[in-house]
Amino acid sequence: MKKYFIVFFSLILILTLTACNNQQTTNSANNKQSSSNSSDKKNISDTKSLVVYFSQSGNTKTLANIIQKSTNADVFELELVQPYPDNYDQMTEQVGKEQKDHITPELSKKITDFDNYDTIFIGSPIWRSSLAPPMASFITSYNLSGKTVIPFFTSDSGTLGNSVSVINSLVSSDVQVLDALAVKGEDAAKAQSSVDTWLEKNGFVK
Repeated sequence: MKKYFIVFFSLILILTLTACNNQQTTNSANNKQSSSNSSDKKNISDTKSLVVYFSQSGNTKTLANIIQKSTNADVFELELVQPYPDNYDQMTEQVGKEQKDHITPELSKKITDFDNYDTIFIGSPIWRSSLAPPMASFITSYNLSGKTVIPFFTSDSGTLGNSVSVINSLVSSDVQVLDALAVKGEDAAKAQSSVDTWLEKNGFVK
């Protein structure tokens, strides 16, 4: 009988040690995976950055300034040779035609040292559920090849519409377009927390 007890307890000891070893192996694998995911995050704060934006009402400019201060990036505001009409109905009619016919309005200023930047934050209002034509003008006027593009938007609803899809259709395949930020225009001045979360998600570590 004593022999049976010894065998029984020996089996329990073996099973317990096996379970502990399996748990340690699993934890080690999980820790390795977590470390790998962390190292894969690109620290865009190490790159030279530029915030480029177009703003009609001032909301996108407000958001752009928050991003600029949070990243210490340079900043550039897009302006048109022929500004949009002040009348809202006339402006939306013109924007609709530009979007439908893929018209890119002429910009009045140029970025002379654009090639020096690695990361480009691009800001635009969402008009008619899409990218504002002046931002399309910017994207098609400059060589973004090899750069990282990080879009941000203001809109009445705080949604992206098809703006990111438009951006992807305008840039070459070697341009990395990261996750976009969209906030309601009326909330732009209070968007610091949203900006911080968005920057961290995209790998901007202060």
